This record gives sequence, structure tokens and C-alpha cells, in this order.
Amino acid sequence: MKRAAWVTGAAGFFWLVSSTGTLLSQGTVLNQGGSGVAGLESAGLQMIATPLATGTQVVVLDPSQRCLAVYQVDAAGNVALKCVRNLAFDLRMEEFNGLPPLPSELRRNKP
Repeated sequence: MKRAAWVTGAAGFFWLVSSTGTLLSQGTVLNQGGSGVAGLESAGLQMIATPLATGTQVVVLDPSQRCLAVYQVDAAGNVALKCVRNLAFDLRMEEFNGLPPLPSELRRNKP
């Protein structure tokens, strides 16, 4: 069942990339407020496409799984998966590469 959902999602993504080149080249947020591509909303996915010098970067966010994937689409339409990350633990961190005052310092010095 999960595999079928993944295959359906992947097919939808590749359809999106291949059939909406103009949309992707404009730095478009898809599936915000019902203005997305058919099928994405029912899958709960959000996509953000950003034009880069090397092509287009497409970020796919699955809020229900707290997971994100980043793809690079070159001018020829080739799609390369750059990373996949589960954000669950990232979102639980209190500080990371922070500059003073850190959250822990602020809590200690509370009036």
C-alpha cells in the first residue's frame, strides 16, 4: 500500500516537472490555498519551485510525514534527487549553530 502511494506520488511529481516548465521557472509555490496541481492537495504534499542558474530546484514537503525532498531539474528536464530528510528531530532541537544569547542562556537569566 505504501509503495503504491509512493509510486503514485512520484509519477505525479514527474508529470508536474515535465508538463509545467513555465510554472516551475517562475519560482512558484504550489498547493497553497488550493491553487496547486490536481492530486497534490489530496496527497497532502506541498511543492516550492525556485529557478536557479543551473536549472530549477523543487522542494517537496509532506507535512503529515514531516519529511522533505529536494530535486534539481536541469534545462534538459533531467531530474536528480538531491536529498530527503525527516524533519521530526530537526523540529525538536532547541538551538543549532546559534549566536549568543542562546535560548538556554535566556531561560537561565529570566527576570
